[in-house]
Amino acid sequence: MRIGISTPWGVSQSGVETDVKGIEFHSTASHGGYWVSPELSPKLAEDYGSATGAGLPDPIRSGTWWEEDCAWAFVALAFPAAFPPHAQTEARSMVRWIKEIHREGWLHE
Repeated sequence: MRIGISTPWGVSQSGVETDVKGIEFHSTASHGGYWVSPELSPKLAEDYGSATGAGLPDPIRSGTWWEEDCAWAFVALAFPAAFPPHAQTEARSMVRWIKEIHREGWLHE
């Protein structure tokens, strides 16, 4: 595991490999999120853009990083083996909410 790497939220203090090679969870002193390898990231960027119609960069993702509060849902839906089974229901609900806030322009005011 790559501890001490730079993330959008600071230096990684802990990290966990998931069951999917190329997806890791990292936490920092203030926040955290999922790192998705450059090989897997294009699928996520395409799914995210289709869902939100938003240009990148965006407040909830940064390159190969997907933050833990909202953007994790796109990682969970694209790579379900990286998450426990119940996460799929939560991820679908989160994506519906993200679509709604983008449709109403809350993140782009």
